[in-house]
Amino acid sequence: MDLVGKVALVTGSSSGIGEAIAKSLAKEGVGVIVNSGKSAEKGTRVSDIINKNGGDSIYVQADVSDQKQTKILFEKIIDHFNKVDILSNNAGNAQSGDYDDLEVWDSQHKNILMSMVTASDEFLKHIDTKNISKIVNVSSIYGSTLGGKLNFMAYSAAKAAMNNTTVNMAKMLGGKVLVNAVAPRWTWTPAWGDDKDEEESRLKVDFP
Repeated sequence: MDLVGKVALVTGSSSGIGEAIAKSLAKEGVGVIVNSGKSAEKGTRVSDIINKNGGDSIYVQADVSDQKQTKILFEKIIDHFNKVDILSNNAGNAQSGDYDDLEVWDSQHKNILMSMVTASDEFLKHIDTKNISKIVNVSSIYGSTLGGKLNFMAYSAAKAAMNNTTVNMAKMLGGKVLVNAVAPRWTWTPAWGDDKDEEESRLKVDFP
């Protein structure tokens, strides 16, 4: 896909992996919508950096697990760019918790799986069916069949559900929209704090 002139929404892109995706797309000539549910100041900073470096970006705050907010998000995208070609589903934080902490299960299901489903549903309403569009779901190695991480069981399950949904969306859309998932190994971002060395050591055991 020739990326120059395309428009991409990167959910959860005020920091970390999402921020890196947004900046990389902008370098390829893509108009970028930076999005986050809460971190408006950080999201605006990312968008400003892109624009200062010659890109075309706007920041829109919206919780993409919420249908009403997601609809308004896409209305703002169309108002500014008049189209959207690419969706990178990156929204969703990683929450630790015990197996019996049902609030964590509910939260991870909402902010990972339902964010992807809700954003994708609205994205499909606005694509140009004459051209190839793209959905890239940012999953995780913790969503693999190797079992994920015990104290992040809900997170791992939500990412596994994302993988399954990605496959079925690709079948459903039949090549009219290309749907893929990427599953990075553990990647340090500010959200992980000082856990870098401990987590890298554990990964060498669990995922040799």
